[in-house]
Amino acid sequence: MSDTDYYRELEASEQRLSDSRAANRESIRTVEDKISDEREKHVARMSEKEKKHHENMLRLTNSSAAERKSAEEAHRKSVEQLKEKHKNETEKLETQIKEIKEKGEEDVRKVELQRANLEKQRTEALDIHLETMKELNEKKFEEIRQQRKEQNILNVEEMKALSTRNAIEHETQMGLIDDTQNMILSRESRQSSLTLIGHMMKSIESGDAISSLLQEMKTYCENRDQYSPTDIKIMKNISADIGKHRAKCDFQRQQLISKINLESNADPQVVDGCFEMSMKMKCCVESSDLRSVCTTLPLLAAQQEHARISGIINKIGSLTDNLDAINVEIKTKSIQWSRRITNALTNTTGN
Repeated sequence: MSDTDYYRELEASEQRLSDSRAANRESIRTVEDKISDEREKHVARMSEKEKKHHENMLRLTNSSAAERKSAEEAHRKSVEQLKEKHKNETEKLETQIKEIKEKGEEDVRKVELQRANLEKQRTEALDIHLETMKELNEKKFEEIRQQRKEQNILNVEEMKALSTRNAIEHETQMGLIDDTQNMILSRESRQSSLTLIGHMMKSIESGDAISSLLQEMKTYCENRDQYSPTDIKIMKNISADIGKHRAKCDFQRQQLISKINLESNADPQVVDGCFEMSMKMKCCVESSDLRSVCTTLPLLAAQQEHARISGIINKIGSLTDNLDAINVEIKTKSIQWSRRITNALTNTTGN
């Protein structure tokens, strides 16, 4: 599933959820209006019944006690019938409201289950993609290592053949050749390694920018009773900026992978470390939690879904911590590698 299809389906599910809740609220409001109408009619009927009874009793003022008692009994029964009818009608309508609410809750559960399945499919697809990329890069690195090994073996064999023709001259020349070759290889390795480190350091800028924008989004969304159209527009702008830096981060990672494949003389430890850091950064910026902040948060704000907004805001702290930790790790390792490479070259030149 492409990013476009995923976000389109996610937005469609949000719309279905909103439509379902709106329809549910409208149905409940209709039945509640019927209950209110029934109550008003019942009050009117009771009032009319009491009025007629009063008039009837006035007419029976000079009648016998038995006739008056019979009239009172007839009125009591009629009132009870009216009350029973009103009770039954009200209970029937209240049962309808209960059924509507249960159906609405079931509809919401279905949509949320669809969203959960969508997130699961997306996560599984990303995991498969990451694993495939990792295997391809590991295979490429292994090929490079094997080529280096074979080249070293070939060099040794050529040197042995030369030594059989002139041992003394060979030993003298080999000393010079080895020193020169080691120095050249060390310089090339240092330059290649520093090139990779430089490309890796560029990802810190995007990571820092995303972390700052996430914190800005959290600060902006917290403790708000309502979200105005201007608020939602600002949230969308922040989300768009995060999306730009995510794309930039992915582009920088692709550049780094290309450089890793090209810089065959780079230090293997630097190569492995750069690949590991790029994968960590990719997993973080493509996580479902970060996508929720970018895609779902503005939609929820437009629907005033404060409870769900709070749930997503709580994830921002973990996201920024992860990004900051990756950036610190990249800086620390870059400093360590640069010092080690420089010291190794100094030792080679000195010898």
